[in-house]
Amino acid sequence: VRILDNDSAALENVLQMIERARKSMELEYFVFNPDRSGRLVLQALVRKADEGVKIRILVDYNANGVKPGLDSFYHDELARHGIELRYFNVADLLEFCKVGFRNLRKLLVIDADEMLTGGRNISDGFFGMSEHMNYLDRDIWIKGPIVQSAVHGFDLFWNDAVVEEPKKPEEPVFRRRS
Repeated sequence: VRILDNDSAALENVLQMIERARKSMELEYFVFNPDRSGRLVLQALVRKADEGVKIRILVDYNANGVKPGLDSFYHDELARHGIELRYFNVADLLEFCKVGFRNLRKLLVIDADEMLTGGRNISDGFFGMSEHMNYLDRDIWIKGPIVQSAVHGFDLFWNDAVVEEPKKPEEPVFRRRS
């Protein structure tokens, strides 16, 4: 077990963990934004997927208040590399009973052998890279048999009925003016 409370060291740790992956990766985040830090993580994931590592990403659908940072366009690109992306609780903001049910978990599991959990999401503000607002947070890196339990928990969420695959964007409908 190791506590990570330095922003830039935390991002470096995420990238090093991804690099160590040989078989599988599970990522579960409330927020996963394709900003600078998010793109670094996505590029590392694509490289590993191209090497044959099985990668599953689960993100909360309404974490940003409207849509996930990894929208259907990212889904298509990730899918080209064999990376699976699913959303937790796809709910319209007007569905008051459903929209408050969020997945705030943060988890990165590598080869069911090591994991990272804690408070950091994948977004510049969690790695000290935001020009507007940075959060004070920490992660816990864990290696050992307990990681198997984290994978089991991830699988329960991944296979739950509240989790959906991204839908294709709809073609815009243009109406002629009379």
